Amino acid sequence: MPSIFLRAVLALTGFIAFVHTARADMAVSATSPQSTYVAGRTNTFALDLKLTSAAWENVDNIRFATPAGVAISAIRHIDGFHTCPDGIRLVLGMGTPSGGWVHPGHPSGCGYFGGAPYGEPQAVQVDLDIPAAYAGSLPLTIYADGDTCCGDAPHDGNVTLTFAPDPTIVAGAPRAAVGPDTLAVAMKREATQNAALGIVNVGGGTLGYAVAFADGQAADCATPANLPWLRATRTSGALAAGQSADAGLVVDTHGQAAGTYTALVCVATNDASASMRFVRVTADVSADACDADDRVFADGFDGIAAACGEARGVYANRDAFVASVAPGYSEERYTGLRTGYLYGPVEFGNDDWRYRVYSHDGAVGGLYLFPGAGVMSTAAAFDHLTITFTGAPVTALGGNFYGTLFHTNTSTTMHVVPTTRVVLTLDDGTVETFTASARDAFRGIVATKPIRTLTIATPDEDVDGNIAWGVADNLIVGRRR
Repeated sequence: MPSIFLRAVLALTGFIAFVHTARADMAVSATSPQSTYVAGRTNTFALDLKLTSAAWENVDNIRFATPAGVAISAIRHIDGFHTCPDGIRLVLGMGTPSGGWVHPGHPSGCGYFGGAPYGEPQAVQVDLDIPAAYAGSLPLTIYADGDTCCGDAPHDGNVTLTFAPDPTIVAGAPRAAVGPDTLAVAMKREATQNAALGIVNVGGGTLGYAVAFADGQAADCATPANLPWLRATRTSGALAAGQSADAGLVVDTHGQAAGTYTALVCVATNDASASMRFVRVTADVSADACDADDRVFADGFDGIAAACGEARGVYANRDAFVASVAPGYSEERYTGLRTGYLYGPVEFGNDDWRYRVYSHDGAVGGLYLFPGAGVMSTAAAFDHLTITFTGAPVTALGGNFYGTLFHTNTSTTMHVVPTTRVVLTLDDGTVETFTASARDAFRGIVATKPIRTLTIATPDEDVDGNIAWGVADNLIVGRRR
């Protein structure tokens, strides 16, 4: 049987291709539309593979390896021929720098990826968690392990893609994360309520910031206003790389009439990518006067809402949210669980922050971990994820929430993230609705009143009748600072 050589593929505009030549029956080539990475976050790389075998040898496993410190957090088979039912196929070794084995053959024994003389195409996505301190080129090696049925040895091949640091991110330049994006306060008259205004330097150098206020109808702070009911405890400052500060918003209803008050908080920084960040504040003031100021500042641990007011901030930026959460929180990435059905409720968390995940009452199915997705979801797309917090009182929770079409009615493509409406509902009836179109869509909630349950739903159908599965990933549970 003649040997197969993996030939050089020239790089096209916007694409990268790398050459691996091995004298074997099995060979693998790969291209990616990406050529760069961003340190300090999860990067999703789309890979177009070709499995080449002159003897039509099959591939039992596709696996990956990354440099030390870079972990694989998800591997998704997007499209391509295989003979293994999707619910049986295994993805192992996530959360490690060497693993991510996609097993249609061994050990489940249910099938294989095909190899062909023309190069059998397979589309894969790999999520890599790249630490902020990582520098230089980033190699990702893909291995294809043949089933040794036929052809010449060796029966495996590999190829390495190398990604460069994103040149648009200037090393050492300050970058700001500010939150919350919105703050809602409900209070009695003659009371005060504190709320966080987190500012973080997620870049380098020194981040300078200044806080100003405008009327709630304003688009910016070109015309600043002195608001008698709202102030900041810190109006300016400087932060070194990695440092954070709480500018401390104070809502004060002393001398204010009952009604709804709105404001725009403007945080100006020397972040060249976005020099101005905004926070929308709404305060609903009731007609009742507070006669228990000493109870206003409920810390969230007594399980009783403050007698004279409560506040809830909503964050779209993970870094700003984390800066508002006290140390010791629980974070779950859902990478260590076996693919398949989970009969809930399933417990997660650490010693302090415990919670249970299950599908909503009356759901058709239970929970399901789709192969390699690294996310928690339900077995049926129209069911809802429900989380009940069973440990210490939770006053801060956040994560990536979005919709995924693990399968569709009209295509063989899997793990598609459509633009869809996500509805988060808390036990007190509070609803946070937003549109998500990517896996990094984030929402965090920091409250003065403990949160007991969270429901995640993606209720809308697309034009083809598909309903996206609502998923949760990288869930952070703890208490506010």
